[in-house]
Amino acid sequence: MKTIFAIITLMAFLLVNCSTSTEPTNISALSITKNDNSLKINNDSFETVYLFVVERGRAAFLNWAPNFNDPKISAKDSININYNNIVGLEYPIKSGDEIIVYYWYKLDETNPEVFAKGVKL
Repeated sequence: MKTIFAIITLMAFLLVNCSTSTEPTNISALSITKNDNSLKINNDSFETVYLFVVERGRAAFLNWAPNFNDPKISAKDSININYNNIVGLEYPIKSGDEIIVYYWYKLDETNPEVFAKGVKL
């Protein structure tokens, strides 16, 4: 009888703890639309997202770290970033130029997990 009780207790514990998450509700909810002079970045998640946008070739040479002073997008909101505000992107923009949108959530101020999306212009 004690064995059955122990198994049921263990299963209940696992069900409760495995369903509890501290991660953002929708980590891939960032969508990017290219316009003539800017990017429109939508945050469809329920968390504020912070981001850093850089030209792909320049990204390898930068010494940066995610912080909470960079541009941010509130939950369920969007922003436009002009191409001339993208680090390392040179005018005139050519078809095939690539940028990287790095983004992170403020779950842990000391060590946020950084995600990236590449965009061809």
